[in-house]
Amino acid sequence: MLKRLVELEADVRYQEAPAGGEAEIGYTEGAVPILISAPHGAKHTRFYPEHGERQPKDEDEFTAGLARLVAERSGAHVLWLRRKSNEDGNHDAGCRYKQALKQRLHRHAIRYVLDFHGVRASRKFGIALGTANDTSCMPETQALILEALAQCGFIETGEGLRRVAVNDARFSASNPNTVTGYVAGLGLEAAQFEFNAHLRIPRRREDASATEPFESADPQSIERLVHALTRLVQTLAAREP
Repeated sequence: MLKRLVELEADVRYQEAPAGGEAEIGYTEGAVPILISAPHGAKHTRFYPEHGERQPKDEDEFTAGLARLVAERSGAHVLWLRRKSNEDGNHDAGCRYKQALKQRLHRHAIRYVLDFHGVRASRKFGIALGTANDTSCMPETQALILEALAQCGFIETGEGLRRVAVNDARFSASNPNTVTGYVAGLGLEAAQFEFNAHLRIPRRREDASATEPFESADPQSIERLVHALTRLVQTLAAREP
C-alpha cells in the first residue's frame, strides 16, 4: 500500500509550475457520489492582508497521493493540486481550484466532499476533523466519520497519532472560503481532515519544501488511515439520498 501511495504522489511536482500544456489540477472520475479533495498538494501562495502581498506556502506532502489512493480503493472522485500554483484553493474565492471543484460537483451530482490537508509532526493529534463547528455536514454524517475512524483505532480520547481532534479552533474549516465552507455554501455536505505528517509521509521526497529528512514513525498507521477513509467513503456511498 505504501508503495502505491508513493507512486500516486509522483504525479505531483511540488516546486514546478505547469509547463507545456500541463494541467495544474488533476482529476480522476469516480463511481460513487463522493469527491476527495487535496487543494494543497503542491506549493502555492496565499494573500496575507497584514503584509499586503501574496506569500508562498509549502505543500501538504502526500495529501494528493493519499487522496488518490483512497479514491482508487473506494471509487470516489478525486481532485488534487498537482503543480505549483499562484493561488490558494483552500483560501481564495473564485480561484481555479474552486472552479474545477464546482464543475465536478454539478456534473457528477456529488453529495459529499472530503477535503484533505496536512499538519506538522509535532501536533498533539493524528487527525483534526473540521466541520465548521458542526455546520458543514449533518450530525449523523459527522458521527459516521468518527465511527469509521474509530474502527481503525483513531478516537477522540486517543493519544498521539490515535487522537482525533474535532473542530479544533485552528482547524475547524469555519472560514467560508475553505473548500469545506465553500461546498457547504452550495448546499452539500463536506468535512475537512488535517493529517499529522506521520500519518501520510512514508519518507520525504528530495524536492519537498521542508529540507530536513523525515519519515513516518509508524508506517502501519498510514495503512490504518487508508483503511478507515476507504470504509468511510463506502459507508457514505451506501446511504440513501
